[in-house]
Amino acid sequence: MVALGLGLASPGCAHSLKAAKCPIRTLANQAAPRVDIQYLGSGGYLVRRGADVALFAPVYSNPTAPEVFLGHEFRTEARLVDSLLPAEADQAQAIIVGHSHYDHLLDTPWIATHRATSARIYGSSTAKHLLARSPVADRIDVVDKDADSKTWAPIPRSRMRLLAIPSEHSDQFRFSAFGLVWPLHAFRGELTEDAPELPRKAAEWAEGRTFAYLLDFLDESGGTEFRVYFQDSGARVGVGAGPAPGDPGYRKVDVALICGSGDFKGLDHPAGIVTHLQPRHVIVGHWEDFFVTQRAICSEKKVRGLPKEDPMRIVEEAKSAQTRARLAPSVFLPCPTASRFQVAIDPRADRSRTKKETVAYDCTTIR
Repeated sequence: MVALGLGLASPGCAHSLKAAKCPIRTLANQAAPRVDIQYLGSGGYLVRRGADVALFAPVYSNPTAPEVFLGHEFRTEARLVDSLLPAEADQAQAIIVGHSHYDHLLDTPWIATHRATSARIYGSSTAKHLLARSPVADRIDVVDKDADSKTWAPIPRSRMRLLAIPSEHSDQFRFSAFGLVWPLHAFRGELTEDAPELPRKAAEWAEGRTFAYLLDFLDESGGTEFRVYFQDSGARVGVGAGPAPGDPGYRKVDVALICGSGDFKGLDHPAGIVTHLQPRHVIVGHWEDFFVTQRAICSEKKVRGLPKEDPMRIVEEAKSAQTRARLAPSVFLPCPTASRFQVAIDPRADRSRTKKETVAYDCTTIR
């Protein structure tokens, strides 16, 4: 999603995390087989089980709010992306994008060309049209039909499969005055033809259709061993949630990666999606101020959240939903790049008590 620039001039209003105390967690007992999850920032993740690696919407190039909303041109910051993207990304078999706003798709062409050079790219028909003139155009798999038919797609060269789920993009912001309310939703629209070149401005990165995803890691017999849910925008209850209890293919989710910013009034987010998925663990992304570069974390010594947003409300409501579902509350607010989570594949190997481990944001790697 993209948050609007209204009200963003007061960074003091924002929630923040100390860069010296970014959360990391080992959620698996010692020596238990596990899945590793690293938060990349701006709603992006790296998810890995052994040699199987998937990237969800990796973005590091954060233009400022004036650049976005005043129509300035911007590009991928190649040096920054290359310095922050984890080495494991090079072996990724999939890059998965929920919608095609710049803050989710901007860096995919560069990453797929220079680092994850064998990865298939999964996204909407609009995403394919936007990247039609890029070197990776022939590696884009449009998920629209599979999502509508509820068809799982095997990810080549891996023991992973992907289910795209039709979802929606919440309004980003609402402005109220004199008793009136105006919901605001930026950069809507779909493309039906190939763009003549890669977009240069934020408004050219049309939203397209929005999808959530289930990513399954499969065992040797082809059964689901571990399930990850990913969304990059909040949605109404029942939208973008996937199979319901009793439906073919329903299974509780091991880790839910959910969106932490947007206008969620009336959406019952995140309680609705957590209640549906029954996840063992929840990670809340896309909460930090992605109108500043990750370099700012080093100068400010903190990860600054989006002003006027309250990611801790999302965390606490997700915990409450887990409690009501008789699950142990396990919800995390991560730092970009620094936060990693090791999750047991077998729920029986979950650690009975999770230490509050932290790590310092590493500024020595940034170029």
